[in-house]
Amino acid sequence: MMKRKIILIIGSIVLLSAAAIAGNWAGWFTKTVTNTELPDAKEEYKRIAERLKNDTAVNIEGLITLYDGEKPGVIKEKTTYRLIKHQDQYYSQFGLLQSFCNGSMVVQLDTTNRVIVVADANDGSGKRKKSMQPSLDVLFDEKADFKITGQIVQNGNNERTISFQDEFRPEIRSYALTYDPATYQVNRATIQWWKDGGAFKESVDTSRIWISQIDYRRLTLVDMNINEEINKIITIKKDQVLPALQFQDYQLHVANPEQ
Repeated sequence: MMKRKIILIIGSIVLLSAAAIAGNWAGWFTKTVTNTELPDAKEEYKRIAERLKNDTAVNIEGLITLYDGEKPGVIKEKTTYRLIKHQDQYYSQFGLLQSFCNGSMVVQLDTTNRVIVVADANDGSGKRKKSMQPSLDVLFDEKADFKITGQIVQNGNNERTISFQDEFRPEIRSYALTYDPATYQVNRATIQWWKDGGAFKESVDTSRIWISQIDYRRLTLVDMNINEEINKIITIKKDQVLPALQFQDYQLHVANPEQ
């Protein structure tokens, strides 16, 4: 259960950093930082969001380390992360959970619980769904202007840290991204969330938090054949979705039977 919670909470922050890294590849960030005055945190936050919208290609890996705020020197768990994305197709991996999207269909493969989940990548209006893809919609939406508050700290000449809070997500104590201000390449991210869900955060011991630190590494862009990978997991015969031969003993859940 703890690993599942980590996956749900860190998904958006991981992709936020991926967007910034991709922006550096695409040449979006070529300025040299000469102004010693720190930018407005909200504007910096919004700029990262704009990079995400224009992102077309990503290949990164990350190491997610979980700490207990009450025992900060003890590592509770380590989980690996990977994202390969090109246009509207992607492959993502959190630990043993893998997701494949070919632009129209999303297939999740859970080898721990031996479950396959298949869903349409879009909702009925043609908009991309939030639940089956590594998405930043939970952080970047039309309400972001007023629900996010934050600050920026300069760490030497080549690093800044932007930390922020979301008033609509009280279970999260804080988010933080450490990045190169000249390139917007994100080096690491940290999330702190309340053990009690934030219900009593005014009076609760501030050490009663979980802390996830994510360290990133950029990789050479690769061309993954997503349809080929999906065909290894499921087959579609006469509009019926079935597990592929090597996954015959897996539970199959089709979220959109009309597909």
